[in-house]
Amino acid sequence: MKQTIKYLILALLIPAAYCFTACDTDIEPIDQQIIKPDQQDPAQYAAYLAALKAYKASEHYIVYASLANAPAVPGSEKAFLRSLPDSLDIVALENAGNLTEYDIEDIPQAQAKGTKILYTVDYNTLAESTDAVALGTYLDKVIEDVNRYKFDGVTVRYGGAMDAAATQAAATIVSKLSSLTGKILMAEGNPLFIAKESHDAITYFVLTTTDAVNTFNIRSQLAYATDYAGIALEKIIITAEPGGKLTDENLVQQPAIAEAAKSVITMGPLAGLGIYNIGDDYYDAYINYKQTKHAIGLLNPANPK
Repeated sequence: MKQTIKYLILALLIPAAYCFTACDTDIEPIDQQIIKPDQQDPAQYAAYLAALKAYKASEHYIVYASLANAPAVPGSEKAFLRSLPDSLDIVALENAGNLTEYDIEDIPQAQAKGTKILYTVDYNTLAESTDAVALGTYLDKVIEDVNRYKFDGVTVRYGGAMDAAATQAAATIVSKLSSLTGKILMAEGNPLFIAKESHDAITYFVLTTTDAVNTFNIRSQLAYATDYAGIALEKIIITAEPGGKLTDENLVQQPAIAEAAKSVITMGPLAGLGIYNIGDDYYDAYINYKQTKHAIGLLNPANPK
């Protein structure tokens, strides 16, 4: 009987030993090679880039995006230039003064697609803590960074009230940044921030229409910008953001980005559309940046997306 039990135990232990041997959980390194689009078919990719740059050089509605680059804790691809739609004309980096190694790597790759990369100067955050001397020093650093990292220009934001300090700051900003010859200079926010005599120095004026409830609000802001501030209609970019809603002229609520894109055509022609917080449009079950790509298609149906 004891002998039988010994054989039975042995019979059970042998398969178990094989089982433990098979359950090896050691991680083995696997060689992986990432093949980028330009490496898969260089000739076809070169033709694609040529078509893309030809499209961006042609007369069309501009699509501009503001990207919250260099987050403290990167959580996904939504914070990186490399993941944005190729058909975007202009991208402003909100944290341009704090570029990561990935930003530095991505900037020339985006520019190779004809995308203009801008340095964001947010005067909203500087107004209360920066005097004239400090502002001049800060702008010198901006100019240095623009040249060092080969930015295509600068966009300046200010949505506050106009007073003597803001008026003087605007004059200093335009004077300093105009030294960047051949670069884009945009003004965002308060249409009165840039004096009329300096309008020629500004490539585009961006109206912050993200808070608009309906298309009538956008039309009113456009009238203020053109009739009161004296901004040329064809220089104006209106803005929307993912998740926003706009009530159209038939009193039907629509996705803000798509409805704003339609307003660019019906209320203008304007220069184009700006998309704030574009990273919030990254996720979709079927396609990344779904709302952005749809708006690009509405504005420029023939673009080579």
